[in-house]
Amino acid sequence: MKEETKNVQLSTIERAFCAERGAYLANFETLEEAMTMKLKLQRMNTGLHYYVGGRNINHYIPIGDWRWIKKGKMNNFTYYAFDGGQPDGTNIGPQDCMFFFAATSYKFRDVFCDAEEYFGGYICEQ
Repeated sequence: MKEETKNVQLSTIERAFCAERGAYLANFETLEEAMTMKLKLQRMNTGLHYYVGGRNINHYIPIGDWRWIKKGKMNNFTYYAFDGGQPDGTNIGPQDCMFFFAATSYKFRDVFCDAEEYFGGYICEQ
């Protein structure tokens, strides 16, 4: 996996940045992969949030229906590692994107895909 730390604000920009490099926003299909990256981000201690390839495909149901998006294909989550009280998006306030949130020691959080207040980086993989 390749990490990028360029500051951006829109999920579309992040996806495009990864795609320009023949990659996509990283999927953490096992808990071990996610925890390994979480520890690496904690050690880097940049204070940035890092967007990943998790997406909520149905904000009409409580907590949503989260999938990993990889090259246009969806894969079910095999574990649940969101921060306490997360995901908390609703149909009225859909938070359909996902990132490692710096303020909670890089636990997963849902976030608005166009969240201007959350500048951060993203993690791409090929």
